Amino acid sequence: MATKTNISQVLDIIHVNNFNKLIDTYFTLVKISSQYREERTKRNFFVIYTESDSYCNLYKVIKKEAPYFRSRTTVTTCIKELKYMGIIQYSRGMGGWFIKGMADMFDTGYMELPRFFFTKDFYNLNISEKKALVYAIYIINTKGYKNLRKIMVNLKEDESEWRKIFKSKNVYYLRRRILNIIRKFFRDLSEEFRRRELEKYKGYESSYVRRKKRELGFRFVFRPNRFIEETIGKKPPELMLEELRDTNPGLHGYIRRTKEQLEDWIRKKFTDKIEAALYSNCKALTYPAQQYITEMVIRKLYDIDEIKSPDKYIGAIVLAYIQEN
Repeated sequence: MATKTNISQVLDIIHVNNFNKLIDTYFTLVKISSQYREERTKRNFFVIYTESDSYCNLYKVIKKEAPYFRSRTTVTTCIKELKYMGIIQYSRGMGGWFIKGMADMFDTGYMELPRFFFTKDFYNLNISEKKALVYAIYIINTKGYKNLRKIMVNLKEDESEWRKIFKSKNVYYLRRRILNIIRKFFRDLSEEFRRRELEKYKGYESSYVRRKKRELGFRFVFRPNRFIEETIGKKPPELMLEELRDTNPGLHGYIRRTKEQLEDWIRKKFTDKIEAALYSNCKALTYPAQQYITEMVIRKLYDIDEIKSPDKYIGAIVLAYIQEN
């Protein structure tokens, strides 16, 4: 389960106006992707394992992870758009869809995805709120923010990225959009900032001060509220496992029943990391296939002391299964 992604891909997506659920679809694909290392090239890829290149098949995996996605047609349209944008591609050799260039984030920069991005509440935001919030979170991931510990916006700047995102030069419209997300997700520091700025113009002509005051009305300073701060970064492992169990009830039930029948010395080897890797890598497989993969893992545990990299090992089994079937 990925909790970060390529910054450039996120910025490309939030510049698209036509698809309200495009960013939701992309974030869900990122979350359910598994890291896969191609032995021949030694390159890393992030793959969503599926049994075919069918859009319907990929939709089912997304829906399983995020039941609040309502329209199959909408999600399928977003999948096609992501493919058209060159962000995702199906690979028979990898046994699924991979997110192109996502591994580049380790070299070019990545963005931590708040857990809020994977919720029904985020899904139900309108497209303007999503764009503004996602861009603000992007800023939080920059070195500039880490130095200042606050986000600064000047809508009067011709090259303001906010203008490009909303494809508008109407500063009044942009101000409404900014204020909307500040009220919901941030602590507004703008008034204190404006007061300090105006103090610099004491003794200036009143007309000049009024003009500066009007200009400051389009400048904002804010930082995340506690809700957003607490949702950035990974969940504790035990909470992540509970979430995986909830979204994979069939496999969870099978694993629970199987573990109960195992001898103690094998059950101890069947760690939470192995269980989590089974959920993450087997999402798109049929129930019989999930049972088969689980049994393969248990057989391996009889032969070795531990599986040192469960995600990599189980991903390889899933890939081999898909290629053989």
